[in-house]
Amino acid sequence: MNRASKSRGGLHHTIKINYIMMKKWKTRFLSTIVLLAMLLGDINICKAFTASKNTFFAGTSKIMITPGTPIPMRGYGGRTATFKGVHDDLFVRVIVFSDGINKAVLISADVIGFSNSFWEETTQRITKETGIKKEYVLLSAVHNHGGPVTKVYDQDSSSQVNAYVEELKNKIIIATKDAIKNMVPVCIGAGKGMCKMIINRRAPDGKGGIELGQNPYVGL
Repeated sequence: MNRASKSRGGLHHTIKINYIMMKKWKTRFLSTIVLLAMLLGDINICKAFTASKNTFFAGTSKIMITPGTPIPMRGYGGRTATFKGVHDDLFVRVIVFSDGINKAVLISADVIGFSNSFWEETTQRITKETGIKKEYVLLSAVHNHGGPVTKVYDQDSSSQVNAYVEELKNKIIIATKDAIKNMVPVCIGAGKGMCKMIINRRAPDGKGGIELGQNPYVGL
C-alpha cells in the first residue's frame, strides 16, 4: 500500500513537472511567434489591441556626440589630461511623444551633466525651432564618469571645450527634429521587471556592515 502510494505520488509529481514545462514552452513559443511577427511586419500589434483611430504618436532618434578632438574628461578630480582614445562612442538619444496637439520630448545624453545655462539655452532653442513647450522638455545626462567635460561648473573653458559644448547643443537640436520627423502611431503598455546593469553598490557584508558590491534590492 505504501509502495503504491509512493508510486502514484511520484507519477503525479512527474506529470505536474511535465505540465509546467509544457506550459513554459508554450509561453515561450507564442512569445517568439509574436516577436517574429513584429520584426517581419506581418502583424500590426497596435491595430490588434487599439481602436482604429490612433491619436498617440512617438518618434525616436540617436546621434553620436563623441568629441572629434581630444579634450579633458570629467568624473575624477585627479584626471586633468585629455582623453587618449575612444573605447565606445557616446550618443544623445531622443524620444518625442504627441497626442496630436501637444508634443513632449525626453532627451538623454552620455555625459556627466549640464550646467543651468546649457539647459536654459538648449530648451529655449528646442521651443523656438520645434514648437515643443519648454515645460514639456526633459533634458538629462546619464552622469557618465568616462566622458568629456561639458562645463557643468563653467570650468575648462578652452577653445576646444567651448567648441564641443556648442556642437553638443546643436546635435541635441538636430536629434530632436529627427525624432519629430520619425513619429508614427504607437500604443502604450506597461510591464515590470528587474535590471541589474545599474544598481546600488552598497551591499551588506553579512556581518552587519556595508561593503562595495551589488545590491539590487534597494533604490539608487
